[in-house]
Amino acid sequence: CTPLDATPLPRGSWLLELELEGHHLVRYPVSLGRQERWDGVDDSGVLRTVPLPRADALAPDEVYVPAGWCIIGGDEKANYPQPGRRVWIDACFVQLHPVTNQQFLTFLDALVADGREALALQCVPRIRAGHHGGEAPMIYGRRPDGGFELVADCDGDLWDPQWPAMMIDQQSAWAYARWLGSRDQLPWRLPSEWEREKAARGVDGRLFP
Repeated sequence: CTPLDATPLPRGSWLLELELEGHHLVRYPVSLGRQERWDGVDDSGVLRTVPLPRADALAPDEVYVPAGWCIIGGDEKANYPQPGRRVWIDACFVQLHPVTNQQFLTFLDALVADGREALALQCVPRIRAGHHGGEAPMIYGRRPDGGFELVADCDGDLWDPQWPAMMIDQQSAWAYARWLGSRDQLPWRLPSEWEREKAARGVDGRLFP
């Protein structure tokens, strides 16, 4: 029963499960080195509680990442390796899976239906590698009604609707997040690099597979 104060644990990685009737189960990871202390005091010296979201606050494809300390960086095989360091990251909600082609097609079709075809054409995935001058070819095709659909790519391969949407630039990703937030009446945005890294790797510095 919380609060836990000066509770001894062997060093290693732990997963605490915080339960309260009527609330979502919160999985709170903890990483302890030799003689280390783990607490909820953030980088400004403030003791932070761990809010437990209501049971109906999360959709099946959403995950609550509680605030706390974690190890960021330290993966020498990363594309742009950074030294490992311990940082505090505030709580956030993240989607469990990447945005799919089908979800992105729904977004583009909604823009067209709303009279924002120009924005849809800016956001549609395009072939960029090796293209010189002019507008890069679209990866999606157009339907007779003006909407978008999956078509065979330049190699003749047809992308699966449930594959992650690819070949999208940052501005298009932000546009999708703004549209999703407006549709769901929720403050969706892109995760920061550290938020994404904590959600993917946990708190103990493990390598992202």
